[in-house]
Amino acid sequence: MVNLAPPEEHDGPADIDVRLSTILGEIARTLQQDHNDLDATLNGICDAARLIPGAEDAGITLLLNGSKLDSKGQTGPIPDKIDLLQERIKQGPCVDAARDQEMVRVDDMRTESRWPQFSPAAAAAGVRSMLSFQLWVEDSHLGALNMYSTTVNAFDESSEQIANPLAAHASVALAGARREEQLREAVDSRDLIGQAKGMLMQQYSINADQAFDLLTKLSQERNVKVRQIAESITERGLN
Repeated sequence: MVNLAPPEEHDGPADIDVRLSTILGEIARTLQQDHNDLDATLNGICDAARLIPGAEDAGITLLLNGSKLDSKGQTGPIPDKIDLLQERIKQGPCVDAARDQEMVRVDDMRTESRWPQFSPAAAAAGVRSMLSFQLWVEDSHLGALNMYSTTVNAFDESSEQIANPLAAHASVALAGARREEQLREAVDSRDLIGQAKGMLMQQYSINADQAFDLLTKLSQERNVKVRQIAESITERGLN
């Protein structure tokens, strides 16, 4: 958890520099402790985002397989509700930021016209202002970091100046956590498939290549991943 005093309404340049330095320092220490835990990384990023001037809550919209949206790290009920709404209707500031815009700001949701379906529903839920920054590394779009407020014109240039480097920092942390998670999944899959191959080799007196071919055949016949076939075999046996 990142701890920092709430921002003043009119932070000057020096105040912004101090606040940014403190936020990035604290989040770096937090994420260093949880770098191999994706959920903890997302929670740490959103905790820090709440310290952006004007932010009351924060959340992250992840972009999966280039199109599917998934919401994580929400700090309260409003981000959860608004993110689910955007996932359903496929429009909104989080969607635009996650896919093709570096930054999206909403000053008054009640008069916002960019998203005809989203804006009235978000305003009805109590949201007045939003600030979304794209999360990306090496031309790979990861999602968006989103901040919410129930106050009109909650975000200004100082909010953007602090949130922009935070989003860049968060992008690197998120990419690292994803790589760690993918590596663990790959190792787990390899071990699981190895166990299943061993059981098949013993049961049918076949070699390792033949056992893997059998797993692949079952995978194609049932239209599921080889890992799922291996998991079923190791958990339920060969009967």
